[in-house]
Amino acid sequence: MMRTPKLFPLNKPTLLTRVNDVLGKCGTTGTLYRALKAIADQVSTKVIVVRVAEHKEEDGKTQDQLVIGGSESDGSYTGMYALLVAEQDESIGYRPRILAAPELTRRR
Repeated sequence: MMRTPKLFPLNKPTLLTRVNDVLGKCGTTGTLYRALKAIADQVSTKVIVVRVAEHKEEDGKTQDQLVIGGSESDGSYTGMYALLVAEQDESIGYRPRILAAPELTRRR
């Protein structure tokens, strides 16, 4: 789990071209591993991941707000809004076509 923040910086789109290559590096306790494993079990495709912070009561934002994201005072984007710049990012160069937030897209 210690490698996850370095591999997937907060609120920065990260392109995965071979999902199976990163499964062992993304921990097993959060939603990321389960989502990537489910994708890898079904198809071989490019995936763009945006990691968001975990909700903390003192932050004043809900987990839904962190996942949806928005724009910061410095002009950067957070959460799903960070996907808006993925195509312009030289390290990615792809526009996401399907958006998903596994285990976070429905009320329990």
